[in-house]
Amino acid sequence: MHILAPLAVKPEYQRQGIGGMLINAGIEKLREKGSNLVFVLGHKEYYPKYGFIPHAARLGYPAPYPIPEEYSDCWMVQSISPEGFDVGRGKIKCSNELNKPEHWRGEETDR
Repeated sequence: MHILAPLAVKPEYQRQGIGGMLINAGIEKLREKGSNLVFVLGHKEYYPKYGFIPHAARLGYPAPYPIPEEYSDCWMVQSISPEGFDVGRGKIKCSNELNKPEHWRGEETDR
């Protein structure tokens, strides 16, 4: 399991497909490494275009820190292997760099 973050494209380069290319390249690298699931906390209308399922906590994958209910659909998951959702459920742990409460305030981020 991995978290896809951070992802940002400078405003002057947005809406050119760069974000999608970065997402797809990141997912492909994770597949090559044998990952089963990938998570993201991001824009609820953007990431589902790339296969992410909103409300990961409702699927049994709570975020590392609480996310307010009004932003719960921003915590998303995607299965990237045949085993995918069969690998188990539980609270997600993240790297030290992302394991800080300020990264999990639940405020919806811009694309």
